[in-house]
Amino acid sequence: MDDGFQFGEPAKSWSDQKLRGKASAPSIREPKIGGRSLVGAVVLGVGALLVIGLIVVVMSVMKSGGQSAASAEVSAIAEVGHAQDTQAQLTLHEVQAEAMQLYAEGTDGMPSYLAADVASLTSMDHQYSYTTGPSTGPTVVSVAVTATDWAAAVRSASGVCAWLHLSGSEVHTGSGTTCTGQAAMAA
Repeated sequence: MDDGFQFGEPAKSWSDQKLRGKASAPSIREPKIGGRSLVGAVVLGVGALLVIGLIVVVMSVMKSGGQSAASAEVSAIAEVGHAQDTQAQLTLHEVQAEAMQLYAEGTDGMPSYLAADVASLTSMDHQYSYTTGPSTGPTVVSVAVTATDWAAAVRSASGVCAWLHLSGSEVHTGSGTTCTGQAAMAA
């Protein structure tokens, strides 16, 4: 036997081939759509949906905020009108107290609303103007009197006319378009 027989070169391991660059790992091809990778297209699509969703949310918030602001403005305007109407009613109640005092003093020692006429109220109170004609504002009080009835009307700054009617011991309130004490007699 010949000891010179050789089987050839010993087999090389996978790691030896990788180190020498003779073999490379198998490549995985990425699927492509229109020249772009599928992963890139998905990421781009998801990003676009997120941006659209964000825009929708922002627009919704802006819409509701605008509606809230408009609603608040309408409420504020209504509150101003209400405050102006309340001022006219307060004027009537202050004048009512003065009219009741003059009624109690009366004429010829007897209680009478005739004692609470324009001249008597004007001499007693300098805060308001008194007239038998129409009220033109919150400090102008239109008055009408009889022996048993007294009425006054005051136009608020918002344009509403508040009425007060005293009949005997009864107090009636109301409002109307005609802003005179005579019209307030109907309250």
